[in-house]
Amino acid sequence: MASREWRVLPADTRGVLRVDCGALLAGDAAAVVGDLLAGRGTEPALVAPLQRIGRWAAALGPRLLDGVVLLAHLRPAERGFLLVARGAAAAQIDTGAFAPAGDHGGHPLFVSHEARALAEAPDGDALWVARPGDDGLVSGSEEAVRAALDAAAGRAPSIETGAIGPYLETRAADATFAFVYGLPALYAPVATPGPGGSSLLR
Repeated sequence: MASREWRVLPADTRGVLRVDCGALLAGDAAAVVGDLLAGRGTEPALVAPLQRIGRWAAALGPRLLDGVVLLAHLRPAERGFLLVARGAAAAQIDTGAFAPAGDHGGHPLFVSHEARALAEAPDGDALWVARPGDDGLVSGSEEAVRAALDAAAGRAPSIETGAIGPYLETRAADATFAFVYGLPALYAPVATPGPGGSSLLR
């Protein structure tokens, strides 16, 4: 059973990175993490997702980096990313720069075309924000935010029913940096490499 913080993610989440930004930036690795959030580093696997979180912080405000952040990669790839902020820090993120844009399932929606450029959000020309609960915030494209609200409310399947659902709780409960990512074979048949014989078996 997935913990509450995961259940806001839609079932078609392909991968998710969980980062306790507040803990990391307050610890011995603060300088390194700060560089990664700014896009400076030599390891692309770390620079790319953390720089994306850093850009989202530029759009939503620095309080985003005071707590836990989930960065989810949705399927298909064209849907891009969904950012989820959790905890007290998320509750204090100011959405005043975002314009009201109706509601979804009783949760107010907010949108900003200017913030989209800061966050380099995929899909569409605006960055959307909503609060699925008192201690959380979701942000991304309109489609991604609506999907997250539906998953959180139980109106649509959440990540725990998806392909990577069974693997979510394999991480340490108190990990400050953890990720779960589904390789292509989880979603479709993948041919074994080579002519057979000594090649890998599925």
